[in-house]
Amino acid sequence: MKAVARKSFRHGFALTEQELRRLLDVLLQQMKRIAATRDPLVEFELDFRNGVTAQARSLDEVLSLENAGSGTVTCLKIMLRDKEDEEEATNEIYIEFTDVKAEDFAFESRSVRYVVKGEDRSWVFVTSSELEERVNRIKVFAPGRFLGAQIVFMAVSLIFVVSVFAATLRVATQKDQLKLAAIEKVEEAYRRGVIKDPLEAVIMLEKESLKALPTINLIKRPILIAGGLFLFFVALWLFTNRLFPACNFCWGDYLNLYERKLAIRRYILIAVITGIIVSVIGGFIVNRVSPGAVSGSVPDRPGPHAPVE
Repeated sequence: MKAVARKSFRHGFALTEQELRRLLDVLLQQMKRIAATRDPLVEFELDFRNGVTAQARSLDEVLSLENAGSGTVTCLKIMLRDKEDEEEATNEIYIEFTDVKAEDFAFESRSVRYVVKGEDRSWVFVTSSELEERVNRIKVFAPGRFLGAQIVFMAVSLIFVVSVFAATLRVATQKDQLKLAAIEKVEEAYRRGVIKDPLEAVIMLEKESLKALPTINLIKRPILIAGGLFLFFVALWLFTNRLFPACNFCWGDYLNLYERKLAIRRYILIAVITGIIVSVIGGFIVNRVSPGAVSGSVPDRPGPHAPVE
């Protein structure tokens, strides 16, 4: 009876040449432990951004790819088995790395998945543990993994709906307040005897109610808040999407691009953190110095019994 271990991961990864070679060494060692009489059959399959699929028989062939532009790798599959294609394999290892951005809905996708099959349950368990450990080593922090274009679109739509509701509510509330103020003004005029004719009171009430209402001033705050939130979400999405790439096949020409993104991200984060620290320190110094400066600038007044020269 065959034992099977399956697991998938949603976190980002940075698969470098060194980590890929170490991973393959671990897989080969595990296959040789269970099938020591023959070398395992190893196959590689790659998908590219332009839709092309290719197969390779060696890791060096995979790493020699250009990996840039339309030829950027979007999926790498590694398959190891102890028998040829025409025979049913007794022991198999399959692992797949996928660029979730290349799929339709990245939030639900799995970036890494593996399957281990074998007749020895202990071997399957140990191999699965080894694979999980290697996958955790290439894990990277990628907030853009969960802040895709769909999430940003939903957030912007929600901001728009809330802003329209807030602006409408603000205008309606202000109109009710003005109408109430007009009624109170007419009532006060009637009590003081300024208005005696009911028709005159109605006309005055209508005039007060129809006074020009600065609608733009009422909706200005919701518009500014909505615009600020919109720009914030767009900037956050661009920042996380461009500088926190989730799935990275770090070899070929893509390696230079990845290192450049890391450098830009590091520079921006250092600049932002430095600005926050300087602002906090500056505010602290101002709060500490200002009271003394103000109190010292007020001259002492002579008391009531002080002698006058």
